[in-house]
Amino acid sequence: MEENKKENVFKKIFKKEIIISLVIGLLLGLLIMFFVNFGAEAFVSGKIITEGKLYNKMKDYYSIELVLENVDRTILNKKYDLAQDELDELRKTADTYSEQYEAYGYTQEEFLKQNGFENYDDFIDYLGLDYKRSLYVYDYLETKLEENAVKNYYEENAFGKVNTKHILVKRTDTMTEEQALTIANDIISRLNAGENFDTLTTEYTTNYPNNVITEDLGEMGAFDNLETSYVEGMKKLEAGKYSTEPVKTSYGYHVIYCVDKTEKTEEISAKDKMAIIDVLATEKGLTLDEATYYKALIQMREDAGLKFFDKDFKEKYEEYCEPYAEVDEEDETEVDISLDSATK
Repeated sequence: MEENKKENVFKKIFKKEIIISLVIGLLLGLLIMFFVNFGAEAFVSGKIITEGKLYNKMKDYYSIELVLENVDRTILNKKYDLAQDELDELRKTADTYSEQYEAYGYTQEEFLKQNGFENYDDFIDYLGLDYKRSLYVYDYLETKLEENAVKNYYEENAFGKVNTKHILVKRTDTMTEEQALTIANDIISRLNAGENFDTLTTEYTTNYPNNVITEDLGEMGAFDNLETSYVEGMKKLEAGKYSTEPVKTSYGYHVIYCVDKTEKTEEISAKDKMAIIDVLATEKGLTLDEATYYKALIQMREDAGLKFFDKDFKEKYEEYCEPYAEVDEEDETEVDISLDSATK
């Protein structure tokens, strides 16, 4: 049901590839002791980041990334308090990674240990940091848009969440579009005659296992990654009602059932905000790439007053920032916001 050109916001942030690109957080997670015991290493947001026993050795091995992980956590934990649904999504993501490893014979404990996490909560904390970094990048991108652009777009286009499930009749090599449409109309005719949606779901998915599928989408809204025709179809349904005509998408024909729906909220959720910024940025000709991701975080640290007391670390951070400063000088208007490679 997702549009080809877009991905779910959380999927975009927590791609499968993140398990590879956690880099220092994964490989050196057990070395967090690096930040305790010895002298001051960095100062940000009124807090001193300290070095540890491995200070001299670690300078030459990814030390700047370890420092910045703790710096960013200090800044972002003050800026963002995650809502319960966001925390739940982080746990789902963590569980997905665990399940992927378990499919290859690893336990959750082995997965965490191999990737440098002390426990499950430590992994959640890292994913939370990555998510908060992304929230900040979207806030940064919003500054490139017109004032109140996100709010205005929300007010014009938002509607309440609609909880739907659907029966999809797919066009395949074994079923033509005409045949798929006929089956979808047959389902609607039987619903009109008073038959139960769930009962018909079981019957048709059993009789046409390769062509008919069902899915419970849960609560979705105007800015979730659904094809426009599905959004329009579900938006007009009342609770307990179904689509009286098949809804066509690129996947086939859908019979949509509305379980329930809620009213539009005044407050814009973080998920909706990011989705809206994606749309507005595209309309404005802005794109979001890795360079913009890092430029935003560099700006964040500068605004928070990050200073390095150690000469070596200061030089390493200047080297870290240099490529993105060059990008900024060469092109100050184009930014790419897809977060696909921005997972460090």
